[in-house]
Amino acid sequence: MINTFIVVFTFFSHTYSLVTIVYGVNDIYPRRVLWNQLVDLLDGVGDDPWIVLGDFNTVLDASEICDLASDSHTAMDDFAAFLNDTGLVVLPSGGYLYLAQLLRRPRSLWKKLDRMLVNDRWLLQWPNTTCFNATPRTSDHSPLVLHGAASQNFGRCFRFDNYLAKSPGFIDLVRSILEHPM
Repeated sequence: MINTFIVVFTFFSHTYSLVTIVYGVNDIYPRRVLWNQLVDLLDGVGDDPWIVLGDFNTVLDASEICDLASDSHTAMDDFAAFLNDTGLVVLPSGGYLYLAQLLRRPRSLWKKLDRMLVNDRWLLQWPNTTCFNATPRTSDHSPLVLHGAASQNFGRCFRFDNYLAKSPGFIDLVRSILEHPM
């Protein structure tokens, strides 16, 4: 089974919270596995604020597609059911509406695949948080910028190249770093 998400337990603004970064696989069945794994995470979340963000690789409804092509209604229904099962809501966003450019000939297809989802505890802790969909630079996806939770200037966008995880010894190296007392 492939995990297509990373969970980070963090402490900022005097509060423990969970940050989950996801990549929703293009195929509907592995994406259902992702939805189920994230639903299973609910037990570990408890009363902590939780934000789930990234490329979900599906839209919630047809208004999030710019072109005549349509997304699978099954995929949209699965995504809506996932939101219902977890109680997560889409964080209000501004900036680019369509965040992913799928290059297909003869024209490009634009979709809103990237988003931030939060639970009610997140909204209670940081009620003014919003998502800003920035200008694409290094990818065909727009970077997501969280505003209003904690103000800090990081300088550059975070980028993880998945091929690194497939390098021999990578997982053992990360595990040894994480097990090291701080």
